[in-house]
Amino acid sequence: MLQRNSQVFTKPHEFLPERFSKENSEKISKYDFLPFSGGQRNCIGKEAAMKEIKIMTAHLLRNYRIEASGTTNDLKLVIKITFESLNGIYIRLHPRLRYEYS
Repeated sequence: MLQRNSQVFTKPHEFLPERFSKENSEKISKYDFLPFSGGQRNCIGKEAAMKEIKIMTAHLLRNYRIEASGTTNDLKLVIKITFESLNGIYIRLHPRLRYEYS
């Protein structure tokens, strides 16, 4: 019933997709809306998605050599919990030879 809390959401029983726009979602606490649930009944999809990301990252690192296509001077960094680039980080992928691991 979290998503129907009238103290958090105006018109809680209506479907309003704009409620989750970038501007509006910043005003909502992460505990006011839990699409994947939490605690013991947490959705298994979240864990499966994280494992899929790890597998795909391992596959890319194993089969491609990654090279930055810009310089560190091109980066515009902002400090949050970790560093984040405001303008993205551009890379090039070069296929590895079958046993080229370096």
